[in-house]
Amino acid sequence: SKPDKAVVKAYQKQARAEGAQYLKEKKECSNASESKAFRKKWKQRRKDYKAGLRQADRAEQKARKKGFRAFKRRIHRGRRIRNTVIALFLIACLVFFGWPSAQSYWRIRKSTKYSSTGSDVDIARAAAYTLAAEVCDEGFVLLKNDGGFLPLEEKKLNVFGDDAYRGFYSSGEEVSLTDALADHGITANQELAAYYQELLAEPDDLPGKIKNHISALVSHTDQNAWHMPDTSVIRSAKGYSSQALFVISTLPADGETPSLSGTQVSEEGSMQRRVLESICKEFEHVILVIRSGGAMELGFLAEYDAIDAVLWIGSPGARGYSELAGILTGEVNPSGRTTDTWPVSLSSDPAAATSALSYYANMSGQYSLSFREGIYVGYRYYDTFGVEPRYHFGHGLSYTAFAFTASSFYLDTEHQAVKGSVTVKNTGKRSGKEVAGIYVSCPDGRLKKEYQRLTAFRK
Repeated sequence: SKPDKAVVKAYQKQARAEGAQYLKEKKECSNASESKAFRKKWKQRRKDYKAGLRQADRAEQKARKKGFRAFKRRIHRGRRIRNTVIALFLIACLVFFGWPSAQSYWRIRKSTKYSSTGSDVDIARAAAYTLAAEVCDEGFVLLKNDGGFLPLEEKKLNVFGDDAYRGFYSSGEEVSLTDALADHGITANQELAAYYQELLAEPDDLPGKIKNHISALVSHTDQNAWHMPDTSVIRSAKGYSSQALFVISTLPADGETPSLSGTQVSEEGSMQRRVLESICKEFEHVILVIRSGGAMELGFLAEYDAIDAVLWIGSPGARGYSELAGILTGEVNPSGRTTDTWPVSLSSDPAAATSALSYYANMSGQYSLSFREGIYVGYRYYDTFGVEPRYHFGHGLSYTAFAFTASSFYLDTEHQAVKGSVTVKNTGKRSGKEVAGIYVSCPDGRLKKEYQRLTAFRK
């Protein structure tokens, strides 16, 4: 019952010719009536084919079916090519960009109802930027300002650090640090900026991206690893200005696990530490800008006399550098305060010393972190046991000075409360904001009490 090969080849040749004729006639259809006639003609041919198939013997049936498959392959050749290209593209996405990129691609395709333009969107975006600017103005903390170095008198800066030139947001609306400085009248060293941009530039072509990706995998290097500027670059920048701004970020990139200290800059011999040392040796005045979600070790600051100012800007959003530039020039008087105690070393912090990590036996990779410092949380431990931190809870400097006067404190027996008032006076030459806090010490009873606790505060 096997069909003759010559017969099969003849049917396949005829089928391919009919397939080409099918595609030609389909392309020539210019209106609905011609398309209808075309479909009717080939529908009739399909019926004739099935009728002839029923009358043929078994070998003939197999030969005709193979011919029909050749016909279908011919008319669907364009679809197969298109599907193959799409499949190869998706495989490339999975291999090079990873599964999250492929997921994002499909989410974007499905989000057809989303619109990023229009009056309502523009109004909402403008309101969001205004609110973000207010949060940054109120929240950025000036940790250190030796000799009143800030606001800047000389409006020229050398900007160092890979994190100063790396983008943190993919929306395309982020204002870069160098652009923000320029908008506020501070000129950044453009040669140094061009050097960093070339150092961190990624190839635009696909072969170059694949080469970089494979190189990182083979060498086991982090794509966000830091670079040490050439000595000649640092010395050349010194000729531009004696002032340097150094940015470090403890915010982990996608897929990264944050280190215990928040950043490796505090670790002896790390690349960030080596860059900082090189800058402090060459420049008279250094400003350190910290992007982090919380407190980190800053004991290393005592080793560098050149660091005149330290600013903590948290995770400031796409427009945060604009508000930072406003603080550097004095347009904004910083009024943020630390929301945690910043230790000299994490070994002196009970949360790190007494915490315990335990993994669940029935849940792979899942763990719990237990803290055992009891009532001595944060500043309560440092105050009670006389441990001096790098920066106290509630610490924050201003460009002006304030005087506090406790006006009155009394026991309100009717409401079972202690009431009091504090007068805050601006004794400096700039307008500014200060935070007044009231701490209470409770006597020990059957249980020990911390030295003092914050009970009320107001800016």
